[in-house]
Amino acid sequence: MNTEITFPVVLAPPTHIGGAICPEIVTDFDVLLGLADSWSRLWSDNSSATIFQSLPWIRAWWKAFGKHLILCTPVVREGSEVVGILPLVRSGNVVRFVGTPGADYCDILSEEHRARQVIDAALRSLFNMDGWRTCKLTNLRDDSLFVRYSRDLPTDILQYMHTQSDTCRSGLVLEGDRNAVIDAIRRKPALRRHRNKLQKTGNVRFCHLDQRAQMHRYLDTLFQQHIGRRAMANESSQFLSPEWREFYHAMVDELNPRNEVRFSILELDGRTIACHFGFECKGSLILYKPTFDVDVWDLSPGDVLLSELLAYARERQLNEVDFTVGRESYKEHFTNQSRDMYCTVLYPRDFWADFRRIFQPLSAQLSDWVAMTGVKHGAARSMRWVRERYREFSVATSLQRIWRPGLFYVHTTSSAKCDTNIDPTARPAMFSDITGMAMQYPHSINAKSLQIYLARLHRGDRCYLIRSDDCESIGWVRSVIVPNPSDTTGQPKPVALLYDFCALGNTSQDPISSDLLDWFVLYAENKGSVACVRIPRLDFASRAVIKKAGFAPWADAQWAEEQQVCNR
Repeated sequence: MNTEITFPVVLAPPTHIGGAICPEIVTDFDVLLGLADSWSRLWSDNSSATIFQSLPWIRAWWKAFGKHLILCTPVVREGSEVVGILPLVRSGNVVRFVGTPGADYCDILSEEHRARQVIDAALRSLFNMDGWRTCKLTNLRDDSLFVRYSRDLPTDILQYMHTQSDTCRSGLVLEGDRNAVIDAIRRKPALRRHRNKLQKTGNVRFCHLDQRAQMHRYLDTLFQQHIGRRAMANESSQFLSPEWREFYHAMVDELNPRNEVRFSILELDGRTIACHFGFECKGSLILYKPTFDVDVWDLSPGDVLLSELLAYARERQLNEVDFTVGRESYKEHFTNQSRDMYCTVLYPRDFWADFRRIFQPLSAQLSDWVAMTGVKHGAARSMRWVRERYREFSVATSLQRIWRPGLFYVHTTSSAKCDTNIDPTARPAMFSDITGMAMQYPHSINAKSLQIYLARLHRGDRCYLIRSDDCESIGWVRSVIVPNPSDTTGQPKPVALLYDFCALGNTSQDPISSDLLDWFVLYAENKGSVACVRIPRLDFASRAVIKKAGFAPWADAQWAEEQQVCNR
């Protein structure tokens, strides 16, 4: 790659291929759809093209994400024939591939023998387009047309490009005796132990969905499981965004459910405990979105699901099980090939392009050195420590610490002894239920809330879902044994503490509902405990509702701060 500082030059016309090469920028997606025949022909003729370059997949992606983007796709023609398409889109002043984020692999569409000339013409048309500052082409495979043929571009284009490896992809290549390769993996002691453990627990069933109506129905289960799985990793799931959920529904509508989409489910006694949404394309099974129910984590449903998918690849006589991009550690146990993925960055022809062209490789090398020496992780830990100390000393946090642990109210109104059956409209909520509510009420339950809720469940607290005619609420309850100052025998007092609550959906109503309080009083009485509610000191609206329900300030609540029962 040329690294000399040069002044901007006027790009020469693209090389001709027996006829006139004519690139144009398509900005209307309907015009792009009008090229469906040419698109399908170029995709079929390209052996390295994947499902992510197919027009049905692009249509599904555009339905979900295209409304806020500007299409700027160079289409290269030779005479009247379309010989190449570089699917690009612009967001602000950044140009990227159509389909990102979402597409694990990206590439140009072209015939093999014309690839270099098509890339040449497409990039020249891009350089002549205004309104962009950076073009970042990510998720390029090492065998993609763009990576293989962009190295031979003329110098007047290469000087504005920088290509480097940024991640890798893993796969299980089934060369030779594929049955022996897959059987060796499925017979691994850990995988076999997990499969046997799950089968002893109940009736296990694995199947592929091949009807669109079925797929749409099970997508919500996939979303909930992924939200829960990401929360366990202290990350935010993409499916908290309605656009991503719309995208998956659009893929089901656009792609063939029998030979392109592979939506697989693993059931235990009729309950779906693992899902996989992927693709089967050109002899490869692409593991796109596997997930599982975190409530059955101990049964290792993800490993069992993966084992069944490998058996499916053997049955279908596929050539590869593609684990796609990423360096997840579990892939090392199931793959036999890892290959680099590349990212190409282009800059427009101006003074700053030369500046960035020189310092971009230096910055990349410095980043690699920092990552290798561990300085990067040390700096990240230091920054987290600084942010935590800043939050501790901020005014808002200091006031919160002063007012902790809030106000405690105990139920004092006498009531008749209730039955042992609690109101059926209130039920314990598992984490899968909470993730479902996060999709339904994103303003009430976000990614940070999910991480807090997961920690509470691990700690032993219980979450209850209360449904009534006018609202839906959740309440967090903890059982506490506290000293009883009024009892001379020193007998401790069992307390049922409702320390957090949330009215979902309708933010205009009171933060705590009377239905929730009525249920909680019954719950505490059936447990033989004292009903106690904790609220923030400045929550005057909840204070009024609680007093009306028969609660009064509890003078013996000093134990709360000592035992830190309200730590989240």
